[in-house]
Amino acid sequence: MDPELDARAVELGERYGYPMPVARLLALGRPALGDPDRWISAAELELSTEHVPELIRLMMDGRWDTLEASSPAVYAPVHAWRALGDLRAEEAIPALTALLFGNDEVSDDWVSEDVPVVLGLIGAGAIPALESYLGACRDDRPSCLSASRSIAQVGMRHPEEHDRCVQILMAKLEGHGEQHPALNGFLVGDLVDLKAQEAIPTIRAAFEAGSVDESIQGDLEDVEILLGLRQERSTPAEPFVWARSDPAATGPSSADEGRDVRGEKAKKKAKRKQAEQTRKKARQRKKR
Repeated sequence: MDPELDARAVELGERYGYPMPVARLLALGRPALGDPDRWISAAELELSTEHVPELIRLMMDGRWDTLEASSPAVYAPVHAWRALGDLRAEEAIPALTALLFGNDEVSDDWVSEDVPVVLGLIGAGAIPALESYLGACRDDRPSCLSASRSIAQVGMRHPEEHDRCVQILMAKLEGHGEQHPALNGFLVGDLVDLKAQEAIPTIRAAFEAGSVDESIQGDLEDVEILLGLRQERSTPAEPFVWARSDPAATGPSSADEGRDVRGEKAKKKAKRKQAEQTRKKARQRKKR
């Protein structure tokens, strides 16, 4: 590692009570966005399973929220949970799910984006808490959507758990009539991500009942195409309407010509909707 970074890490570690190499996370600053292949690995940081307790302590340390946004230590929890995911640290599941389920009020975009992926990396040990929480969801709170996404992440990253995760999400979607259409839309999207063709009877029932928000994954024909159950639409697609008040809604670009971008645009709209719901209170680690 960079000697200057390590010198800074030692200084911050002494200030906040963390030894090396865990203290190194205090000096790294803003993390890279994107999938785990862009994250700094635990091995690069010289972290191993023996450091898991200190990583959990750092991740849950509330002092980082009181720091100026310019402090590199503000991002230490993000690096901590990414390292815990890389280490497949099942001991961290209670703390990680506490962050995820408590995020409706805290509104930390790093939590809603990263923690489902981290739980997916850790695997099957996270399923019971996620299934229990999702089972009680009826509305479209971000924590409910994140619980569904976390289960899908486990199924995508651990093939041996794929069928179990599909069954959990299917069972939840069966209650579509008593659930918010946006929650049902995200359940459908997660089943599509799992390539769950076996879920199509449940998905069709939800769409036919008018229980699915079609702005999230498209309509039933879109879903059937994504699942490989049909080659093309048999009815004209509804035009995607861009909200004039949405500064991010720029419409399809010339680069999109010649390919079907409706599903991609719908997903982006849904992500903006979720982000708007979570931004009730801004935090210093919020993505800008």
